[in-house]
Amino acid sequence: FYSRRIGRAPQGGLPDGADFGDLPMATHIAGAAKLTGKPTSSTSLGMLHALTSRETADYAAAGLRGRAEVEPLAYYGVTRGLQEFAGGRHGVGTMVTLVQRRLGDDAMRDALNEQALVAGLDGWRFLDRGRTWVVNGWGAFSRVTGTEARMIALQRSSRHYFQRPDVGYLGVDSSATSLSGYAGRLFLNKERGNVIVNSSLALSSPGFEVNDVGYQSRTDVAAGHAVLGYRWTEPNRWRRESNAWAAAYERRDFGGNPTWRGVYVSSWVHFRNNWQLSANAERGAG
Repeated sequence: FYSRRIGRAPQGGLPDGADFGDLPMATHIAGAAKLTGKPTSSTSLGMLHALTSRETADYAAAGLRGRAEVEPLAYYGVTRGLQEFAGGRHGVGTMVTLVQRRLGDDAMRDALNEQALVAGLDGWRFLDRGRTWVVNGWGAFSRVTGTEARMIALQRSSRHYFQRPDVGYLGVDSSATSLSGYAGRLFLNKERGNVIVNSSLALSSPGFEVNDVGYQSRTDVAAGHAVLGYRWTEPNRWRRESNAWAAAYERRDFGGNPTWRGVYVSSWVHFRNNWQLSANAERGAG
C-alpha cells in the first residue's frame, strides 16, 4: 500500500491540439476514514477508506475554450489483519486493497483501470524454541479491469512489456478487458548469533499489477539469493563492532532466461573513535 496514490496529481491530460490548459495540482480528497486497533493482545486490525473527487481542467484550443475531465471520482479501500499465535512464535496476516473508479469520459476510460483488486497473505514461523531461525513470506494476487484500449496500453507499459519480440511466452491480447497476476516471496533468516544467514526465493508473474494503490516497478521475475557472513559484536582495543558477509544471487524471467546473476561481498567496521569504514564489491552479468 502506497498512501500517496490517494490525492495524487490528476492522471488525465488535455485534448490533442490544446494551446493552453489549467490543470489542478492534486486531486481533492472528498472524505476519508481510518480505523486501527487491537481487539485482543494478539490480533491487529486496520482499515482505510477514501473517496477522491472528480477533477476537471480548463483549456483553450484554436481560440475556443473547453473543459476536460482529468481525474474521475474514485474510491480507495485498504483492509489489513494480523493474528499472532503462541506468544508471537508464528503468525498470519491478510491484506486486501480495492480501487473503483467512475469513468464517464471516453479518454479517461482508455487511460485508467476501472477497478483494481489485490488480495494477499503473509506470515512467519520460528523453527526453534530460542527463536533463532525463522521462515517468513508473503503471497498476493491482483486483477485489474478496463477497456480493451486500456488493457493494451497496460500490457505494453514498461512494467510488463508483453510486446517483447524475444519472449515467446508473452504477447499482447488486444481483446482483453482484464489483467491478472500473482507474486510472492519466501525467506529463511537467522535472527540471533554471530553467524549471519539469510536467503530468499521470489517471483512476480508478468501480469501482476498493483500500482493503482501500491508501488511496483517490474514484473516477470523469478529470483533467489543466499547470504552468509559473520558479525563481531564484542568491543576490543580498536573496534566497537564489525561484520563481513558475501551473497550470491540470480534472477530469471518466466521463460527461464537468466536476466542477472552475480556475487556481492561487503564489510563494515565501527572503530573505537566512532569513525566507520565500509567496503563493497560486486560482480554481475546479465
